[in-house]
Amino acid sequence: MYFSRKLRLLLLLVGGLGFFLLPVQPVCAQVFEDAWGLLLFKGQTAQSNLDDIGLINYTDSHDPSKALDLAYPNTDELVYGVEVARRISRKLWWFHYLEPYVTELEAALSINYRESQTKVINEIGPSVIFRWKNFRWDRYVKTTIGFAEGVSYASKIPDQERTEGRSSKHFMNLLTLDITLAPPQLPEAELSFRIHHRSAGYGLYGVRNTSSNILGVGLRYRWGTAL
Repeated sequence: MYFSRKLRLLLLLVGGLGFFLLPVQPVCAQVFEDAWGLLLFKGQTAQSNLDDIGLINYTDSHDPSKALDLAYPNTDELVYGVEVARRISRKLWWFHYLEPYVTELEAALSINYRESQTKVINEIGPSVIFRWKNFRWDRYVKTTIGFAEGVSYASKIPDQERTEGRSSKHFMNLLTLDITLAPPQLPEAELSFRIHHRSAGYGLYGVRNTSSNILGVGLRYRWGTAL
């Protein structure tokens, strides 16, 4: 079991790095554009359900301002993360089917260092980011909204995912919501507000009713000839 988990992690790392570290390969030139992003962020675990932090089914009892309530079980975890992303080519034959609904797609790889009072967790997560851009108010503040779907591997199970007797796994579903703001004069430098959601994916990973959330803020820098 231990060897199998390590092998899957190695394959995940090799596959993820292959997306980004082989730009000279012709296939990469066809699949990706020369548009990169590097995000550095810091966060903290929040209440474990998305509706508890007011993202879903907002009511007076689900107040986003109370999402970082330290009285909630296992919200003492601090997270430091880095994410590298590269834009997927908009010239791919299938992209025109998505074009009416999303501005661009990015392939991303995030690496997080999660530290609580009980353990240190290393987390890696490849994902695909669906990003929306070109808002009416961009002349005042450049804004993008990103929603990512991927896979998260954690070296240890976060405490929050075992709160109230719930079970979890090292491999889990990964969702992120990312809102960025940048001055029009310097659009490549973005301030990012981020929700990082690790969950069972409605039973997809063999467990139910468990999740952990991280609320964070960071800085992203973008570069490349295709920006």
